[in-house]
Amino acid sequence: MRSTLLSVAGLSLLQLAAAQPHGRHHHHARRDVVYQTDYVYTTAPHVVVVVDEQGKPLYTSTNAASPKTEAPAAAPAPSDAAAPVANYVSSAPASPSTTPTSTPTSTPTSSATASASASPSGGSSSGFSGSSGQGLTWSPYNGDHSCKTPEQVKADFDKISGFSLVRLYATDCDQLINVLPVAKAKGIKLMVGVWDITKVSTEIGNIIKAVGGSWDIIDTVTVGNELIQSGGATVSAVVSAVNEARTQLRAAHFYGPVVIVDTFVKILSNKELCQASDYVAANCHPFFDGGFGAEDSGKFLSEQVKKLGEACGGKKVVITETGWPTQGSANGKAQPSPENQKAALSSIKSAQPDNTILLTAFNDMWKQDRGDTFGAEKFWGIYS
Repeated sequence: MRSTLLSVAGLSLLQLAAAQPHGRHHHHARRDVVYQTDYVYTTAPHVVVVVDEQGKPLYTSTNAASPKTEAPAAAPAPSDAAAPVANYVSSAPASPSTTPTSTPTSTPTSSATASASASPSGGSSSGFSGSSGQGLTWSPYNGDHSCKTPEQVKADFDKISGFSLVRLYATDCDQLINVLPVAKAKGIKLMVGVWDITKVSTEIGNIIKAVGGSWDIIDTVTVGNELIQSGGATVSAVVSAVNEARTQLRAAHFYGPVVIVDTFVKILSNKELCQASDYVAANCHPFFDGGFGAEDSGKFLSEQVKKLGEACGGKKVVITETGWPTQGSANGKAQPSPENQKAALSSIKSAQPDNTILLTAFNDMWKQDRGDTFGAEKFWGIYS
């Protein structure tokens, strides 16, 4: 789908065509799976209106964005052999100063949508929302797509400092088995994940087996990563998967949070995603907005957190991915560089000191780098 920007002098906001986000995502499928998020929108002079799939406005901007190039079609959902490691190109089109105009609404697509408990008891009862500080994502893959050895895993974690939680996306590569002892030694909690929602029972079984009943280190279990954004699953399928995972985990005496992770855009337009989760788990990257410089990353993030909280009935919001690349091409006002990464992370920490997970610990050289992800796909590592 080509992202199109039309400029028509003299049009009023009422004459603007409806803008619609299209499935596009970047990062986390291991081995050649890359999704991206494109937006099709129309502008009047210096005005942009962004709406959801139902045509309801998300917000307006007084600065028109530059035309985007055509994005590739979304790749198929990863198979069990293609483990995750996600990041994404999502968010609104460039808009240096956005003001919400209304909260998007959506009609549940499944009558089976379950409302998750707000504060499950036992286990890691409050989840990352109860932890102090920020989290960090980590992946178990070498540049040649091989799995990191236990010695490499320990070496990675020896470099990680100042983070209260590390997010894992799947159970392949024995990553949970290898990470558990080093994370325990450093006092780091883990957010662990189910990647393939067609194999929930198997992946939850892997988690249960690895943990061996010692749930104190497991903060949250995630189900999927941006499957609605990528078009890899329907809302009803993801909701069904999170309910299945929660049931299996409760039977194994894990009473901590179980959540669906998707982009903030898709959660705003599909509220059943947050209704089915124990807290709102959203990926949100200021860099891919294009309308904010690194120093304003915290402002962008805070705006989206506020919208998510309002749209999801006041539930706690945890940003499960955010960050800034050190290399690549510029995206509007967003310029990749080591200096700008430092500025972005400082801004994010100031605005969102808790409930925020940064992407990522180390550069992911196994990822597929593409021009339409601004050549930045591999270069989000904080310790690289």
